[in-house]
Amino acid sequence: MHPRTLLCERCGYVLDGLDIDAPAAACPECGTAIFASLPERRPGTPWQRSPGFVGWCGATWRALRSPGAMFRGASVRAADRVLLLINTLLGAGLIAGGIALALVDLFPLPMGRPYLQTDPRSLPIALWLFFPLWVLLLALSEVERRGVVFFSRRRRWRVTLDIGMMAVAHAGVGWIIGGLLFAILARWPDTRWLLGGTSDVALWNLMFDAHLPIAPFAGWLVGLMVFEVLVYVAVRRCRFANMPRGKNGSGA
Repeated sequence: MHPRTLLCERCGYVLDGLDIDAPAAACPECGTAIFASLPERRPGTPWQRSPGFVGWCGATWRALRSPGAMFRGASVRAADRVLLLINTLLGAGLIAGGIALALVDLFPLPMGRPYLQTDPRSLPIALWLFFPLWVLLLALSEVERRGVVFFSRRRRWRVTLDIGMMAVAHAGVGWIIGGLLFAILARWPDTRWLLGGTSDVALWNLMFDAHLPIAPFAGWLVGLMVFEVLVYVAVRRCRFANMPRGKNGSGA
């Protein structure tokens, strides 16, 4: 199937050759209005429309609040690699910081330090850990990208590598969530106040004090699940997505 063949974005029926300009034109297979499947109905995500801090905030918020609606309007040919680099960078930085702070706590300085004050030894450790962790998250994202393309082809969906990149880039908010939870749980003795007063978190204190080495990785797994769910939603919303046909609308 040609990548620019016009498909019904709901069922995948080929719409080329039909009178798509008729007011009541609809897919013969499922009855969905053809207008809803036109490439112009995909204006792009907040990041795709405005790649920058505001666009990143908008894409992150919508990915968590209404991912289905955001991916239904996502462009399928925009370059989203920069967004993936940003999200994996933030996720790796949080994980590296959490590991570094946990490691220096195992070997405290002779002089006690005030509550929540950062140990100066943690910075070089975090810097050494950051790049390998960043590469790891990028590698996991690339495996996911190629995996969804492979399995989509087996189901006869039209999911290209560009769509796969869009999916993993926007789902990268899961890496940030996983990194944040990892950092919080790795430094649980200093961050347990996030849940409130000591009487409210007595059970939590007991659980995490007993399973401290496991708790940070459990937090990271939560972020991984968020990543996987968002990729799934993105692929489902774009499995028959139509690409723009060029500036004059006739193909390019």
